[in-house]
Amino acid sequence: MAKIAEIFGPPGIGKSSLIRCLDTINKKSDNWVVYSRVLSNHVESKKGLTELVRSLYKNLINIPQLIPFEDAFLRYFESREEAKSELWQIIDNNSHDEETGQDFRFEVARHCLNTINVLQTILENNTDKFVVYDEGMLSRIMHLFYKSTCNDELEKYIDTHGDYSVVVMLYLDCKTHYERVNKRHRKMIIHRHTDTLEKFNNYNKNVMQNMEYVCEYLEKQGVRILKVDASEHIKEQAKTISEYLNNG
Repeated sequence: MAKIAEIFGPPGIGKSSLIRCLDTINKKSDNWVVYSRVLSNHVESKKGLTELVRSLYKNLINIPQLIPFEDAFLRYFESREEAKSELWQIIDNNSHDEETGQDFRFEVARHCLNTINVLQTILENNTDKFVVYDEGMLSRIMHLFYKSTCNDELEKYIDTHGDYSVVVMLYLDCKTHYERVNKRHRKMIIHRHTDTLEKFNNYNKNVMQNMEYVCEYLEKQGVRILKVDASEHIKEQAKTISEYLNNG
């Protein structure tokens, strides 16, 4: 089974750019590899994904009655029986706001399902290297728990989806993060309710609290945590991560 090293950080902080940079500096002798290198046989099933999410959107959250996304998705839940309904309940509870009318359930479910499919495919790979992944189940916490912090619910979620050897936590001051998000050509769904610095600060404060708690909880379980300043040049971030994984 592969060893997962997840780059963990809020949306828009630069995880995808960092993954691309890591891929450019990766050498055969390194003790790590970017996840795309071990997913050559991964094919996304759009039909299964669409039908699953559509069923969730209608609040039909009994997974056994739904059409499976992919074989990898089913294999992931074979050893996580309780997670089937729990995940969808979390999505249903936290991804829509009746007061504002905002509803992210469809988008969040789509991201979660794709993440699970990719994650399981990585875990089944026979490489003995760390596989660096930037959109794992920990990063989904930013979407699933952005409205509130409930440590008991976070712990239960982590215990269910905790297949990690190393977590790389990216952090950035709120103002710089806000400016970085607003430079993007297209805003992420999760940022559409944070159109001012004040709103973004409230959102970011909760996100960072969740991230810190997750890292503390995982560290107690023996997961190695590396914190990286996302304000540094991306090549320096990649170098720091590479050296850390090569020494581990």
